[in-house]
Formats: sequence, C-alpha cells, structure tokens
Amino acid sequence: MRRATKKAMTAARVEDLSGELGEKAGFSLTNMEEAFKAARKLWTSSVLASEYSSVLYRELELLKEQEKQYNERLETLRKTVMSLTSELDAALAVVRERESTVPEAYRAHDSLQQALQETKNRRDILTAVFERARAAAEQTAQSLPLHFSGSS
Repeated sequence: MRRATKKAMTAARVEDLSGELGEKAGFSLTNMEEAFKAARKLWTSSVLASEYSSVLYRELELLKEQEKQYNERLETLRKTVMSLTSELDAALAVVRERESTVPEAYRAHDSLQQALQETKNRRDILTAVFERARAAAEQTAQSLPLHFSGSS
C-alpha cells in the first residue's frame, strides 16, 4: 500500500507540475534543449547588446559635451559677428560722410585715374612752358646791356 500511495502521490505531483507547465508539459527533451539553446543565444545577444549600449551611452555623453562646446562657440561667434557688423556699419557711415565731401566726378576709380592723368599732362605742359619762359628770361637778360654802375 505504501507503494500505491507513493505512486499516487507521484502521479498527483506530475499532474500538478503538468498543470503548471501547461502546454509545455508535452514538450520533448529535444524541444526543451532547442528552446534552452535559443534562450541562451538570446541571453548572449542581450549581454552583448547591453555592453554595446554602454559604449553608445558613453559616446552619447561625449557627443553631448561636444555639442555644448560647439553651441557655446557658436554663440561666441554670433556675438563676434554682431560686433563686427556694428563696426562695419560705423566704418561705412564714416566712409559715406567723407565721400560726401568728395566731388561726384572723383568718386569712381576710373574718374580718379583720368583726373590724375589730366593733371600730369597739365603739369608737363606747365613745366615745358616754365622752362621756355626761363630760357627766354635768361636769353633776354644776357642780351640786355647792364646799365648799372657803381655810382649814381
């Protein structure tokens, strides 16, 4: 009887466990081994993914720090551009003010070049006229008798 009780208890326990396992109770050992291998493969993949995610997290933190530095640099550059734009505006205002005192005809480079050439031409003409006048004055002075004497 003891044996029958033990069998009954074992059968009851098997039935309880089968109930807990549900449909998996009918799996063969081969199926369970394959499921175990698949689970181990998934676990290994998840460990690798976890390690890789740690690397990616560190890289993300570094990138965030770089982004912060770049944003600070960008803000500095924006301020510099604004400052330089203000300086440029002030310089352009001075140029416009000074330009207003220059006659319109002399504001263009070509006009200045032409005016410079005309001035050089007039200088050359005046120099030539001066040289002829001086030569004529010297000649006239030499041809005139000196009327000056020591006593008056």
